[in-house]
Amino acid sequence: MLDNGLSSKHLYYYLGETVDARPEAVTEDTIRLQYSYADGSVHQLIVCPIRQEYLTDLLTEAGFKSVECYGDFEAGFDFYDPDFIIPMARK
Repeated sequence: MLDNGLSSKHLYYYLGETVDARPEAVTEDTIRLQYSYADGSVHQLIVCPIRQEYLTDLLTEAGFKSVECYGDFEAGFDFYDPDFIIPMARK
C-alpha cells in the first residue's frame, strides 16, 4: 500500500460481496482502512504498515535463522503482486 496503493484480487481473506474495504488515509506511520457494509454501517481499522524488507531484517536481527515470506500462501511470488505477505521465521 505504501508504494503502489491498494489493489486486491479478493482471493484470500475476502470480506464478501456486501462489504467495501478501502484505505481512507495512508501515511508511513499508519493506514486507516474504512469498511462500509450493505446495511449502511461504517467501521474503521487503523494499522501500522511494515515494509517486507524491514520486517525480515528485524526477524533476522532478533536471532531467527530462517526467514521465509509467502505471498498469498505461495513461496515464489512477485514482490508487489500478492494481497497478503505471510512471513515465517524459525529459530
